[in-house]
Amino acid sequence: MRSEGTIRDYSNARPDKAIRAYRVEMHINAGLRDLPIRVSVSSSGKELRPWQAYASYFLTGGWVLYGNCGKGLSSIAYTEVGGGSVTP
Repeated sequence: MRSEGTIRDYSNARPDKAIRAYRVEMHINAGLRDLPIRVSVSSSGKELRPWQAYASYFLTGGWVLYGNCGKGLSSIAYTEVGGGSVTP
């Protein structure tokens, strides 16, 4: 049984090599201090897990969210929803 305070280590997770295209969605809610970032990854409508194999992020102290592709992957398009800017 996993204890509540345990954090899983996905640092060695690798993407499925059969997946040629996928979508990453990162949502930030600054009002929720306990879990402000929600990440989901999908391909052809199917959820891909663990999402950490396909993407990563860095959140600054000023609530700027930087999204990155997983190891060995590259992006072809970015879409930003809401305020702010997007830099590929």
